[in-house]
Amino acid sequence: MQRSSLLRVKDSFSFADKVSIYCLHFFTHILTLLKPTGTAHRRPSRHGRHVNILPTLSSPQISSKGRMEWEVCPDSVLVIRKLHYDTVGPFVELAEWLLKEKNMFVFVEEKTLTDDDISSSEHSEKFEEIKSELKVFQGMTGFEKISEKIDFVVCLGGDGTLLYASSLFPSCIPPVMSFNLGSLGFLTPFDFTEFKEHIEDVIHGNMKVLLRSRLHAELITPGSDTPDVSNTALNEIVVDRGSHHYLSNLELYVNDNLVTQVQADGIIIATPTGSTAYSLSAGAGMVHPAVPAILITPICPHSLSFRPIVVPSTSVIKIKVVPEARKHAVVSFDGRLGPELQKSQDLIIKASEHSLPTVSRMDHDWFNTLQDLLAWNTRVKQKALTNNNKPPTKL
Repeated sequence: MQRSSLLRVKDSFSFADKVSIYCLHFFTHILTLLKPTGTAHRRPSRHGRHVNILPTLSSPQISSKGRMEWEVCPDSVLVIRKLHYDTVGPFVELAEWLLKEKNMFVFVEEKTLTDDDISSSEHSEKFEEIKSELKVFQGMTGFEKISEKIDFVVCLGGDGTLLYASSLFPSCIPPVMSFNLGSLGFLTPFDFTEFKEHIEDVIHGNMKVLLRSRLHAELITPGSDTPDVSNTALNEIVVDRGSHHYLSNLELYVNDNLVTQVQADGIIIATPTGSTAYSLSAGAGMVHPAVPAILITPICPHSLSFRPIVVPSTSVIKIKVVPEARKHAVVSFDGRLGPELQKSQDLIIKASEHSLPTVSRMDHDWFNTLQDLLAWNTRVKQKALTNNNKPPTKL
């Protein structure tokens, strides 16, 4: 009779030796089966043309943090600036350094060059010296032709600048480094005064990356083979009543199960990143960006019991306008006004396959940001008891 292929023990061994060897092999085999191999969550994800993001967390449930690994040294960068006078100086200084000292290809939007703030600033003369060396594109049509040439993105502005950068890449997006030249700066952790050191670290792959989940939405007419509209959002997708004064009257489905009927100003479908934006203002809780989840938050519901909920990131959400609704609804993506949602259409929302890799500071985490920018749980500390204010002793 042929012996098991898992283990063959020599016949010269004693019976006790054979039992010991078989037991040792059995328990070793069981431990091997129970031990996670890590191949699923340690596999690098591709972002951009030359960079892989290697997950750094050991948990198979969370793979939202990683480190950059360049296949070849990056040589092209997209610079997006907020069209404001305060960003002109940093933009010119950054572009000149990238072009002349780092010998990189610098891509910018056409509207950046024609901005009146540049021509009227003290940096206009220096800008004219480098203007001809910049790679210019115009609108989404022009961007589609050069998007695959971008190695990483630098944003000069506030949170809205990062949201705009995300909207340019509906699918795969290269790493994004954001310098805070805006108002709040919740998503823009870097100080521009040290931009050379920070970008050098990006070029050499010495920076950590946080993979922020995004939402993908499709507006579908039942029976149609292709969606009427598709779009991506980093913060949230909002369905509301628009400019008319009637309540939104919507049906909310999760994984094809009718959850509830929404009678409110609207509803917010948010990512964990967006949980500190519009969703927070509407009364929902804050969720760490590494948590795989989707938030569902009603906007001014005409109900005392309609509270925000959180569902798994694998959920498929469907929103419909009920037949008896008095008006259609309006959809927006990260604050950008989108299409109308008609009674004959379905809005399907799910987590995007392409997350946004944001370069993170080593010395700053999410909790620091909550406390520094939103003053989370900030209050005067309670004083300790002293001999003068001790409570009276019980009789």
